Amino acid sequence: MVADAISQLGLARPDSQATLLNDETVPAGRRAATALKAGDILTVFPPIKGG
Repeated sequence: MVADAISQLGLARPDSQATLLNDETVPAGRRAATALKAGDILTVFPPIKGG
């Protein structure tokens, strides 16, 4: 599952990461139910700070 893969990255706040699966957004509420398949591309962006 997407949530498991993100958890393995050891991110401090995994729920605040922007997450894409094959260039499609995966909302935080769907990550636990979204399966990964061979060849999938998971992209995780940290929150952007600035001002």
